[in-house]
Amino acid sequence: MPHRRVIITTVLTTVIGSAIAITINLATDWKTNLWAWLGVVGLTALLAVVLLVAASPPSSGTRNPGRRRSQMLIALGAVALLAGIVIVYAVNRTDSEPTSIVARPTTLDTVQADYSVREGTIELDLTALPAVGTMDTTVRVGRGDVRVAVGPGADVEAFCAAGSVNCLGRTESEASVIDDGGDGPGGLKIHLNARSDEGTVEVLRIR
Repeated sequence: MPHRRVIITTVLTTVIGSAIAITINLATDWKTNLWAWLGVVGLTALLAVVLLVAASPPSSGTRNPGRRRSQMLIALGAVALLAGIVIVYAVNRTDSEPTSIVARPTTLDTVQADYSVREGTIELDLTALPAVGTMDTTVRVGRGDVRVAVGPGADVEAFCAAGSVNCLGRTESEASVIDDGGDGPGGLKIHLNARSDEGTVEVLRIR
């Protein structure tokens, strides 16, 4: 029974710790970072080991087993803390490196629902898409620039937000635009949300 209680306690505590880490990842930009998810797996395994070692009964020949167990728990806890610091540092360093995305989809099913980077530039060229159909996408940059090109006959409904904006001629810091092009309604329908927290957003119609 004691062994069973150790296993149950270890499993429950590990699940709770993993759930907290997963919640943090999903609530932040880390949800798209592979290293953050590998960190969850590694810390979960390390937490399970720490709990099992700390809860395991000492051998019969061990002098002062309580002190020995405390020392082992402190050592393993220090290792877990160090591993967490290293992982967080690696994730933050990876996320802080500027990233560039250049995309020119040619079919509607290859248009991603979301293009985003924390720092860098995104260039999205929508001029090679079919002349009919509907697409919806969001382009987001934390720090950097967004440039989107649309075709001459596309029906565009766009919302742009940044420190500097040129959204099909609108230059307000937050601009909503409905522009059916020179040929009027009837072309490819583009629903676009383009944002940069610190940078510029340009949505241009290529004639």
